[in-house]
Amino acid sequence: MIWYAAKVVVIQDAPHGGAKSGAAAMGRAFLTPKGGAKGAAAAAPHQRFFLGHDDDVCALAVHPDGVTVATGSSGRPPVAHVWRSDARPGPVGHLEAAASRVLPDKALFASLHGHERRVRCLDFSHDGKLLLSLGGDDFTTAFVWDWRRMVV
Repeated sequence: MIWYAAKVVVIQDAPHGGAKSGAAAMGRAFLTPKGGAKGAAAAAPHQRFFLGHDDDVCALAVHPDGVTVATGSSGRPPVAHVWRSDARPGPVGHLEAAASRVLPDKALFASLHGHERRVRCLDFSHDGKLLLSLGGDDFTTAFVWDWRRMVV
């Protein structure tokens, strides 16, 4: 499960490979592979954080591979980042424990700039080669990106 709040994107894996649904999506309970429910205290989820944005995240799209993610923000300038959600957090030294779950810089594939105001919407093509971004300007400017080469 992937969601965003303010400038942070959170990636949460189900514990023990179980699927989540309903209240589980909010972190209160989880379904185990055998279908039994467990409380959050009994089986905490694994979370990682992508902190690549300098302002509120407004859009999110998941690549057809299920691992690559695009997120867009309302920063100055607005940016769409394409990154790997399965990257392993790197060591962060003396920072607190939560910081050790921050995705490393190498998780970032591309930073796409071009919109005048926030990135309102993102979507990958069916084959994942292209990324559509819609801007929050008066004309709802649309760009179709070859995101691997970082060109429109």
